[in-house]
Amino acid sequence: MAVGSSDCNFLDAPSVHKLFKSLGGKPFAIIFLAVVNKDVGNSYSAFLDNVQMTWNLVSAARDANVESIVYFSSVDVYGRAPKLPMSETTSLDPDTWYGLSKSTSEWIVREELGSKFPTCLLRIPGIYGRSRKDRSVIGRLIATIRKERKAYIHGDGKLLRDYVFAPDLCEVVERLVTRKASGTFNVATGTSVSLLQILEAIREALGIDFEVVHLPANAERNFDMRYDISRLSAAIGKFDFSPLSVGIRSYL
Repeated sequence: MAVGSSDCNFLDAPSVHKLFKSLGGKPFAIIFLAVVNKDVGNSYSAFLDNVQMTWNLVSAARDANVESIVYFSSVDVYGRAPKLPMSETTSLDPDTWYGLSKSTSEWIVREELGSKFPTCLLRIPGIYGRSRKDRSVIGRLIATIRKERKAYIHGDGKLLRDYVFAPDLCEVVERLVTRKASGTFNVATGTSVSLLQILEAIREALGIDFEVVHLPANAERNFDMRYDISRLSAAIGKFDFSPLSVGIRSYL
């Protein structure tokens, strides 16, 4: 079953306990995505809310018949300009309230639940794919290109990024749950591309010509992102992530 904010307020502990009790005695897996996202609030208040939701989750889960949990974290836990390629053993150095909330929440989930049942902590670099509330970088680029025939990017466009197509993420999670995997995983394709390469893929897939407008570089995000996904590969087995062109065509 899918539970949204209208069904349960994870900031309210009694509501969370009530939800888990309503599930009865049948064992179940939890895939936890509830979050105050950084584009909504990247403040001390948002940090407290994210940590509170995680604490309410583990408090209720300890008394429920949970067989596994998948907690969605973020590569923001690595902070600005980490040593590349990033692996799960890369030092954590969050430099935003959002990143700190995720590293703190990871610790809470791992310490409180990690010894009770399989627990996966997924560090997500960025997800894209056509959806009703898509706020991804690629989705925003495509929307602006369609509307204005322009693409706005910060800097020279040569920074490397690794975005995962949403259906691929779903399959990765399904494999982790099915295999009762446990641990921390960077969920990335392992193949980083530049923003200019992404724009070229959009141009080719959509058949739209557009102007690339270069804005001043964002000093806080002016670094490459490359990932070592060997730990993820070992956990999920052979898996071919969708080519960028396939993900972009989902917006057609």
